[in-house]
Amino acid sequence: MSKKKAGFYIAVGCPGCGGEQTIEENFFVTTCPHCGSVLRLVMPDTPPAYLMPSSLAKRDIRFSLDRFLKKESLPLTDSDIVIKRLYYPFWKVDGLLLKVRNRVDTRQIMAQTEYTSEVVIERERTEVGVTPYSTSVAAGTEMSGIPSSLGMRTDHIKLVPYSNANIDSGFDALPVLRSWTDVQQLISKRIDTLRLIDPAAFGSNMTRLFHPVFSLVYSPYFVVESYEQGYRRFLLDGITARLLEYRTPDGVFDVASDTAGSLPDPYVNQDRSPETGGNDDAPEIEFGAIEVEFHRCTTCGIDLPDEKSYLYVCRNCHEIKTLEKTPFPVSGLTVAKSSGRETDRLFPFWAFQVNATDAARLRPLFGGIHASDRLVIPAFRMQNFEAMYRLTTRVSAAFPQLDLESVEQLDSRFDPVTVPMDEAMALGEVTVVRKQIDRSAGSRVMTDRSIGVQPVRVELFYAPFHPESYFFVDSMFGGITFEKSLVS
Repeated sequence: MSKKKAGFYIAVGCPGCGGEQTIEENFFVTTCPHCGSVLRLVMPDTPPAYLMPSSLAKRDIRFSLDRFLKKESLPLTDSDIVIKRLYYPFWKVDGLLLKVRNRVDTRQIMAQTEYTSEVVIERERTEVGVTPYSTSVAAGTEMSGIPSSLGMRTDHIKLVPYSNANIDSGFDALPVLRSWTDVQQLISKRIDTLRLIDPAAFGSNMTRLFHPVFSLVYSPYFVVESYEQGYRRFLLDGITARLLEYRTPDGVFDVASDTAGSLPDPYVNQDRSPETGGNDDAPEIEFGAIEVEFHRCTTCGIDLPDEKSYLYVCRNCHEIKTLEKTPFPVSGLTVAKSSGRETDRLFPFWAFQVNATDAARLRPLFGGIHASDRLVIPAFRMQNFEAMYRLTTRVSAAFPQLDLESVEQLDSRFDPVTVPMDEAMALGEVTVVRKQIDRSAGSRVMTDRSIGVQPVRVELFYAPFHPESYFFVDSMFGGITFEKSLVS
C-alpha cells in the first residue's frame, strides 16, 4: 500500500518526462518515479494559488440529491437537470499563535474545627501558550450556502497548482475580490478579539500571530437547477457531493440547520445562472505560480542530494546552496566538537548573532551565565513549541562554550535542515516574547512589544546528540537533553 499523505499536499508535473508527482506541504525535494530526475519546487514571492480537483461524476451528484429529496419526501430529480460547475476562492492562513491569559486561581480550605473559619486563597497565574494557527477566509463574492471558511479540509485533499490547464473542463473560476493584504488586516482583528473572550483577571491578556503564511485555494462547487417539478436550485460541495443548500421560489432550506427561510437570492440573475461577481469590475489580485525545477547546483550543474532539506552542500564544488530566498546570507557552516561517539546524531541549529545593544538586553532573559550574543533556534522540526523553547534557551546560553570547526561536506550523520531561516527568525521572536512574559509574570503590566531579532550575522551549526533511554543527550557537555519522541 502506498504511504498515506498527511497534511497539505499537491500534485505537479515533472519537467523532464511530464509524469505526475505528489508532494507534501513540507516539500523540499522529490525524485520522479518515472524518469528518476531529482526535482525541487520553487515557491513564488507572492502567495501561491492552488486548485482542489473534483472527481465527482453526474451520477454521484444525482445520487446525493435524490437521497436528500427522498428523506424530505420531495420529488426526485428529473432527467433535465442543469449542472453548473464553479471554483470558489478562499485565502488560507497558517501561522504561530501566542496566547497570554491572566487568571486567578481560587483555593478554598475547609475549616477543621468549629473554632476555625474557612480560608480562601487566591493566586494570580499567567498562562502562556504557543499553538499552530490555521484559518481560511472567503476571497470571492459572498454566496448563500458556501461557507465563509474552508476549515481544515485542505489537510486531507490533494491540490494542484492553479493554472488554466488544471481547471477541469466545464468549470468556471470565480474572481478573487479580496486581496491577501486585506485578509491580513481581517485576521489581525479576529485575533485581537480572542483576548476579549476570556477577560483578564488582572493586567491584560495578549494574543499575537507570528509568521503568517498565505495561500489561495480554489474549492469546487456544483449548482444544480431543475425546472420540471417547478424551479428548484441545489448547491453541492464539489469534493464530497454533500448538499449545502436547497432553494425554491418560496425560500431557502438551509440543509446544515434544517431550517427554512424566505431569503432572496441576489447571486442568481434573470437567466438563473450564478453571477461571477462582476468579472469586468474585479480588481487585479496578484498571486504567485509554483515552478518545478531540476535540483542541481547553480554553480557547477551537478545534481544536489535528494534529501528533503532547505540547505545543501554541493559534493562537487562544496558551496552552500539554499532552497529559499533567505533574508540574510548564511555566513558559515560549522559543527561542534564532541567526544566522537559512534551513535552521535548531528542536529542543525540556526545561530543569529545580534548587535551589542540587543545582546545586552537578551542576556538577562536567557539567564546569561555566559556572555552569549547568539539566539540559537533548532533548524529541525520538533512536535511542540515548549520543547523547542527549552532547547533554544539551553543552547543559546551554552553557545560561547562550543568549540566549532568548519564543515565542507555533509554525510548521513547530519540531519537535514527542515526549518527555513525566515521561520526560525519568527520562532526566535516568539521565544523572546515568551521570555519577556515569563520575567514579568508577577507584574500587572506586561508588554506585547518584542526586542525582536535583527541579526548582524547568521550561521548554521550542527550539534552532536546521542540517544540515552527516552532522550537525546548532547555529546558536548552531557547536560542538554530533549525527548526522542519529539523528532522523527
